[in-house]
Amino acid sequence: MKINANGIMINYEITGSGPWLTLSHSLCCDGSMWAPQRLDRLVLADTTSRMPPEAQPLWAERIRIATEEGVAPLVQPTLERWFTASYRTAHPEVMAQIGGLIRGTPPAGYAGCAHAISRLDVTKVN
Repeated sequence: MKINANGIMINYEITGSGPWLTLSHSLCCDGSMWAPQRLDRLVLADTTSRMPPEAQPLWAERIRIATEEGVAPLVQPTLERWFTASYRTAHPEVMAQIGGLIRGTPPAGYAGCAHAISRLDVTKVN
């Protein structure tokens, strides 16, 4: 079963159960930011609290490619960033599946998410 942090918070409110564990990736750590008192443990994977200014050109280029050429040219470089060469070679079926998910992303959606990620800064959350 998949459940996001907001779902966990809703479940907590309904049942009164807690504290809860959340597994977070990238921007998915919303529950831990908005209800830290309810958090028992937090596992963060492949994430940061902010994008440094030097990353802006990288994101701008990805946005340009998605907007002008579509998402297909971004598939292989993304797989190369996310998976080691040995894993990609040993698991072509996984690469095909993940590559298909990336390829199926609407260019406007990719660009919109890239804009948001490029400006990420949650270092001063109250």
